[in-house]
Amino acid sequence: MVTAADSDGMTTTPLDGVRVVEVGAMAAAAACGALLAAWGADVVKVEPPWGDLGRDAGAASKTLEGGNRVNPRFELHNRGKRSVAVDLDTLPGRKIVIDLVAGSDVFVTNALPRVLERFGLTYRDLAAHNERLVYGQITGYGLGGPDENRASFDHGAFWAQTGLAAYFAASCGGAPPQASGGMGDRVAGVVLAGAVSAALAGRERTGRGSFVTTSLLRTGIWMQGSVLSDALLTGKPSPPDRYGTRMPTLNWFRTADDRLLYLQVMDPERDWERLTRTLDHPAVRATDHGGGLRSDLAARSAEVVVALEEAFASRPLAEWAARLDAEGIRWEPVVDHAAVLESRRADDAGAFVATDHPDLPRAVADPCTIGDQRPTVPRAPAAGADTVAVLRGLGLDRRRIAALIDQGIVAIPREATNG
Repeated sequence: MVTAADSDGMTTTPLDGVRVVEVGAMAAAAACGALLAAWGADVVKVEPPWGDLGRDAGAASKTLEGGNRVNPRFELHNRGKRSVAVDLDTLPGRKIVIDLVAGSDVFVTNALPRVLERFGLTYRDLAAHNERLVYGQITGYGLGGPDENRASFDHGAFWAQTGLAAYFAASCGGAPPQASGGMGDRVAGVVLAGAVSAALAGRERTGRGSFVTTSLLRTGIWMQGSVLSDALLTGKPSPPDRYGTRMPTLNWFRTADDRLLYLQVMDPERDWERLTRTLDHPAVRATDHGGGLRSDLAARSAEVVVALEEAFASRPLAEWAARLDAEGIRWEPVVDHAAVLESRRADDAGAFVATDHPDLPRAVADPCTIGDQRPTVPRAPAAGADTVAVLRGLGLDRRRIAALIDQGIVAIPREATNG
């Protein structure tokens, strides 16, 4: 949660007073909602009475000692929200959501268009009840085409269908590495959160809401904008082979102690002499390749990479660290997730944050900070934890709420009373 001081010295957040309704499953829309909540919005997560599928999904959903369960992935995507559990397959359930949206500012979803059509939750449907509504939608493949209702996780639409998997497969013996779970969902969620915020700012001028959308496919292509922009111009996609790159000095190399480092020499005409002096190895001399002329390096890319491999293999990582840093040459060690979790740099960057979940002392932080950051982040709600409060806010009395619970139209946590 981020805060900033207002004129009275009280803490506020950029989206204070903004009400968001989120309808979806798993991670994409949830990631967007989590960021909006972190920026101060009141986000109500609408999920079925049995709970969002994401509550039990993911390899990291663990049963702890004593029988307690925690899903850190679900916590990451849903912290700081409220939850109302509603059966959208019922007319009264759909009316509850429509009434909730009518008094809100934003609707966020990653439900398939045909599902939204069936439930009466399309932009056209909801804008009729709230002309100031900002409607944000994430799909797999975009809207208007034959695949708009094709269901896909980010492993498909973001990883497999954007060229990302094939790009990495070319450097991994022909088979792509396993994608990091939810990576594309979070990218799309960040993009949609930014678009929603921009639309809210625009509404301040026009008084009217708008429809904003992105897709896993589109965000995956945008992520690769450098290589795909080049390919649009030349008609030739950049080769992913590290020996065939046009910038062989922007590459990884193995050291004498079997560690990996990533060399980041992007301006070889300027840095070649310093680099060869630092390497101090007969395989790479200052006069080679036109003294580091970019065109010569590109033309002999494989030869240059092999020579650099020989040089870097001659010393351990610690020695290279001292030598490269002394010459001001950009480089970084390649580290695994275990190292990241213990990284001083990650801590300095605010990449991890404490939580108020009793079984999850530390979590991945939001990707940006606005103003001051609170020392902890709130936990995700139980399914239906706020059903009663939300329904009361819509004007339903205690008897009506109890009847909806008895009929299975809405749900509350098992341990709760009917209030």
